[in-house]
Amino acid sequence: MGRLENEARTAITVLLKQGNSQSAVARMLGVSEGTVRYHRRRSAAGAVDGRTTQVGKAAAVAEAIAHWRSQQPAGRVNLAALHG
Repeated sequence: MGRLENEARTAITVLLKQGNSQSAVARMLGVSEGTVRYHRRRSAAGAVDGRTTQVGKAAAVAEAIAHWRSQQPAGRVNLAALHG
């Protein structure tokens, strides 16, 4: 599983405050119960997940990737060709 969006982390907090169980929240959001537990603990400790603020490796070439994708047939992405 990749990183959760801000909305999903906020939803976890709100749904837990509304009295939903961790397993119910996990089912609603389509994530594991461990993910809900992890973000609940991090939130309670006041920690900010630094991974969500990191810039992805592809960010430096995002403009080139966007241009390449605009040249591809709709719905078809060949990552090997992009890498080349």
